[in-house]
This record gives sequence, structure tokens and C-alpha cells, in this order.
Amino acid sequence: MTNKEIKVVFLGVSGVGKTNLINRYVKGSYNEYENTTITSTYMSKTIIYGGKDYIFNIWDTSGSEKLRSLTKLFVKDAKIIVLVYDITFKESFLELQFWLDFILENVSQKILLVLVGNKKDLNNNIKIKESVGENFAKVIKASFAQVSAKNNDDNWKYFFDDILKDYIKYTTENEDKKIDDDYEDDDDYLLP
Repeated sequence: MTNKEIKVVFLGVSGVGKTNLINRYVKGSYNEYENTTITSTYMSKTIIYGGKDYIFNIWDTSGSEKLRSLTKLFVKDAKIIVLVYDITFKESFLELQFWLDFILENVSQKILLVLVGNKKDLNNNIKIKESVGENFAKVIKASFAQVSAKNNDDNWKYFFDDILKDYIKYTTENEDKKIDDDYEDDDDYLLP
């Protein structure tokens, strides 16, 4: 049985909780005093779907402005990009436009885009309402969830499991389709 590897990259400004979301999903853990990610790290999670193993290499990138040029290397060949913002920090939501522009400039392949509003546990300090996140996700054609990495919020695990399984299902159903399958007359379309 061959394992298929799929690259997932988390983007967002420093402090939004990317590392804790990944840790919660992969290891089921949370660290209140998690250090800011200085470079980039990754963890792997295997999902069995249709009798095959799919290995998701999940990259945690630094949100630091100084290190954004390095992040270009990490989005290369990504299949899924997760944009994360902190629902209690308005600027992290406004910075999503930077990350969308960054993706447009540095990603040439087709990707699945996911938008996540983190820190739902801080519901007394919300600056970005869930409806705002949902509407923005519709505009950018992304899947959306508002979650808490701190609380053992199973919604995050189930949401992300569903995203990964939907990705597998979509790619499996379309892997045999060639670029010119939609054209009735192949002579009218010349491949480079």
C-alpha cells in the first residue's frame, strides 16, 4: 500500500494560535505558554480513507513580518492552506488580506483554502463576530470554522477531519481526469 503525502500550511500573524491548533489536532494537547514560532515546523497526521493511508504534513509557519520571505518556501506545493486569525484581535483579521495577496503571488497550484477564527473561549472579548468570518469565507471561497484550541473543542478536530477527508474524496474522484477531458474536439485544444 502506497502512502500519499499532502502538504498543509497554516498562515496568519504571530499569536493567533496556529501552533496550538495544530497541536490540538495532531497530539490532542494545548500549551498556554507556547512560544512564538520562530521558523517553521511540521507535524504529520495519517488518515485512512478508502483503505489507503494519506499522510498530511502540516506546516506551522512564523507570522513574524521579518520572516515572511521564508514563508514563500513553505507554501510551495501546498495543497491546503489554513488562514488563522484571533477573534479577539481585529488586526489579525485585517492582516488576512496580506495573506491572500501572499498566496496569489506565491502559489501557482490549485489549493483548498480554509479560514479559522481561533480563541472562541475568550467570548467576552470578541472583536470579530462569527458572521463576519463566515461572510469573508464565502467571498474567498473557503471552508470556515470558529473554534478554541484551548478548550478541548471537538468541533475543531471534526471540522479539520472533514476538510481533509473532503480533500481526499475530491482528489480521488478527479485524479484520472485529464486537462482536456472537458473538450469535445481535442484538435481544438493544444497542450503546451
